[in-house]
Amino acid sequence: RQNTKGYTHKIFSYVRWNETDKLLVTCNFDAENRYSFDLLLPEEVIKAWNFTDGTYNLSDQLYGSKHKLVVSNGHGIVRVSLNPLESQILKVLN
Repeated sequence: RQNTKGYTHKIFSYVRWNETDKLLVTCNFDAENRYSFDLLLPEEVIKAWNFTDGTYNLSDQLYGSKHKLVVSNGHGIVRVSLNPLESQILKVLN
């Protein structure tokens, strides 16, 4: 939260992964406001996922929308837009 501008106390995000899948989950618990921000993934996650600098494709498992994770200098950035009470489950495709 402290690393991402526009990330309020009404937003919650976390990652989960295993040998085959890598997921980024974001939730907007605000019933009235839409939020858009660049979510920063910490170096620890990028290392755990064995990612190097580059662009990774993501697919929202709920709505089918496509997203990009950009890794640079060991940190990741994903553009997130959430409508009121919306959640996303972004799965890494490559």
